[in-house]
Amino acid sequence: MHKSSPYYEFDRRSIGSLHRRHKKGEEILKEDIIALLEEDPDNANDPLLQDYLLPALKGELKPRRGRKPDTMERLLCFEAAMHVYDERLAAFQRDRAEGRRKREPYEKEPSIQVAEEVIAAFRLHCSPPSFLNRISIMKKARNCSE
Repeated sequence: MHKSSPYYEFDRRSIGSLHRRHKKGEEILKEDIIALLEEDPDNANDPLLQDYLLPALKGELKPRRGRKPDTMERLLCFEAAMHVYDERLAAFQRDRAEGRRKREPYEKEPSIQVAEEVIAAFRLHCSPPSFLNRISIMKKARNCSE
C-alpha cells in the first residue's frame, strides 16, 4: 500500500499502521506481525518490524484475542454428547408421557436437567444453556450441509 493512500496508517496489513500504533503506544499483537509479512514480504526490511519480529517468533508478543478455535477432540466430544443428549431427552419425555415420571414442582425444565446430566457425564466445561446453544448450532449446520 502506498504512503499516499488514506488507508496506509489504518489498515492493519500496512506497515504505516504499525508505525502509527507504535508511536501511540498501542499493543502490537503477534497476528499483526504475521499479517504484515503475509501482505508484503518486503515489509521485513522495515527496522521497526524487525524490532517486533524476534519477540513475535519467541512467542513474547500476545496472541490473537478471543476464544481459541475448538480442537477436533472437543468437537467430537460435543458430537457424541449431542447424540446422548437427544437419546436421554427422548427417553425422559417418553417416561413423562407414559406416566412413569411425574413432574415435581421444584424440577427444572427437562432439557436443562438432561443437559446437566450429559455435561457431567462427558466432563464438559460449559453451562447447560451454552451446551444447548452449541448443539443447536451443530444441528443447524448439519441440516444446511445435507
